[in-house]
This record gives sequence, C-alpha cells and structure tokens, in this order.
Amino acid sequence: MKKVRRILAVCHELPPVGGGGGIGFLSILKAMPGGVTTDIITAMGRGLRPVEKQGPVTIYRVGLARNINLETQSSKLSAYTSLAVFSVCAFFKALSLCFRDRYDALYSNYLVPSGVIGTAVSALFRLRHVATIVEGDIMDASRSATVPHRGLIIPAAIKLAAGGAHRLLAISGYSREMAIRHYGIARPIEVVNFGIERPPSVRAPERAAGLFTLSFLGRLVERKGLRFLFSAMKELPPEVRLVVIGEGPLAGELGTAAKEPGLEGRVLFAGRLDEKEKRAALESSDAFVFPSVREGLGLVAMEAMAAGLPVISTRNGGTTDFMDEGTNALYVDYGSVEQLKEAILKLKNDTGLRSAMGAANLARSTAFFCDAVALRYLEAAESD
Repeated sequence: MKKVRRILAVCHELPPVGGGGGIGFLSILKAMPGGVTTDIITAMGRGLRPVEKQGPVTIYRVGLARNINLETQSSKLSAYTSLAVFSVCAFFKALSLCFRDRYDALYSNYLVPSGVIGTAVSALFRLRHVATIVEGDIMDASRSATVPHRGLIIPAAIKLAAGGAHRLLAISGYSREMAIRHYGIARPIEVVNFGIERPPSVRAPERAAGLFTLSFLGRLVERKGLRFLFSAMKELPPEVRLVVIGEGPLAGELGTAAKEPGLEGRVLFAGRLDEKEKRAALESSDAFVFPSVREGLGLVAMEAMAAGLPVISTRNGGTTDFMDEGTNALYVDYGSVEQLKEAILKLKNDTGLRSAMGAANLARSTAFFCDAVALRYLEAAESD
C-alpha cells in the first residue's frame, strides 16, 4: 500500500466552531509524523479567515459565516441551511483542491455531512477514504444526542457514507454500538479513541486553604448537565466550590441560576481559556466533574486526567473506554442528585482515595496523547 504523505480532510466543525469532535480530529492531523501534511475543508465562522495554516495543516473555510452546530444554534432551520450550503461548497472546494494537487488519502470526520462528501470525492479521484463516526453525526444533537436521527434523508446519508469508506472508524465503543444498533451498519468498525495534545507546563496557583474546588470544562449547553450539578451543589457544604470553564448559549441562564440561594458566591464562571490558563485552572482544582447526559467520548475528562485530577462522571457513553470505576473515576447515574452529592463528598473526605485516583489518572493519560493516535489513523489509510 502506498505511503501517505498528503492528506485531504473534511470536517464541518473545527475549533473555534463546534466541540470535542473537531478539536480531537484537528489535534490528530497536527500530530502526524514529520513529512505528512494535510489540507482540511471546514465551515466558515464569524471573524475567521478563509485560509489559515496551523503547522502541517492548512485549513480552508467555506460556506456561510454563521453557526453550523445543531446543539448551539437556536434555529434548527438555520443550522440545517448552513449544513446544506457547507456541503455544496465543501464538495466543490474538494474538487478544486484535487485538480490542483495530488493527495494520497481522504479523511472525513462525522459521517454527515463530511462522510458523504468524502465518499463522492474519493470515488471521483480514487482516493483511499477513512471515515470516522463521532456522535453528533449518528445521534440527534438538537435533542441532546439521546436519540438517533429520524426521517429518511439523514439515516440514508449515514448509511451511504458508512458504506462508501474504505475504512470505518469510531471514536468510542459507545459510538460504534449506536451506529450498529440504530442504522444496522454491518461492516467492521474499528474503535480508535481520539486523543489530546501534550499539555503545556504551567505553574498552577496554590489551592485555597479550607476549600474543596470542583472544575467543569465544556460547552454550556443542556446536554452537559450543569443544572444537574447545580442541584447537587446546593446540598453540599459551603466550602465546596465550582469553577466552570467554557462558554455557550446557556451562559446567561446558568449565571442567573448560580445566584440562587445555596449557590451564590460558590460558582465561578471562567469563560473560554487558552491552553495554559485551562491547565492552570484544572491543576488548582481538587476534582473534576463530568455530569453530561451523553458523550461520544469525553476529551475533557482526558484533559482532567492529564492534570492529575480524580474524576466524577455520569455513565454517559464514551468515557467507559478509558476510565474504570473506582480506579480512575466515580460513576453516577445522570439525574441522581443523591449519587452525585455522595461521590463529591467521598472524594472531599478521603484524601487517600483522591491522591490515588489522581496518580492513576496522570499515569494513564500518557496513552491518550495524539502522536500515538495519529499513527493509528495513518495506518488505517495505508493498510487494507
């Protein structure tokens, strides 16, 4: 099989647009071995440049400069319109790039819309096509990713993209299971967990004496479970504090909720942080809480593990690929305020458990770094 040196990729969401699916994919492409370069087509966003170079990756942004994400867009019609326009623009951009340059492989991230575009382009130019199932592509993100897509068009597009790829990957065992269960995909699906970039070295601020600080990292949307976490916080002692890292459409509502009795003065909204600021905020915490309804994988939990934090997580899907109950995390059922409260108190009161779990997470996190994951992606395109 021909060695891969030039990659064409399609992913409708790349940072700062979208969430972990785009972040993980871009990190893999940037971590490819020396000499491997990528041109990637993604959606335009407000204030972003149409062409941008990040290391070995050149990003081409096309389509409408408005929100393309179904989970954060208030209008489903507007989001679907943006997706349709992006699909047409991305297809023609891929054609122009393929006529201009010679690529060895095509990677698509999300079966819809990227996988459909990848299937068409790879057939026209006889490119090896590796498609990745994430979660928002197979589960309806506009409904907290708890149900599959309904109707005729999107399920048909998912099956088309899954059948048209030379290799089919999934970011977690959960995503693979959902693809098989809801869409009857019968072909082999290889699980390759996304990874995280090697964290920067920072000097973390001292932890406040007498306080127990929890951290949360993610988009402020309903699916992330912050209302559930707030309910548990109200029943915890006042020395338990929460730092919320991230931004999103629920920021205003959550800010108001954080002023309610039992929460006022105990919740800090840090907003969007750069990598060093985020690392410092995590390292100054005592534990990380991941209260999502559902997750395709959970890169933010990996980042917390790499900061040496014990994790409290809901049984939300993808995290079970890399966190074991009692060793790396304490698991709770989504919606059980009592379970979440007890898990937080258990870590607060047991410094030995907290230290052991944090050390175990720090040790395990080295397996998540993107350079190792990038080699598996490269192998998928180079092998039969």
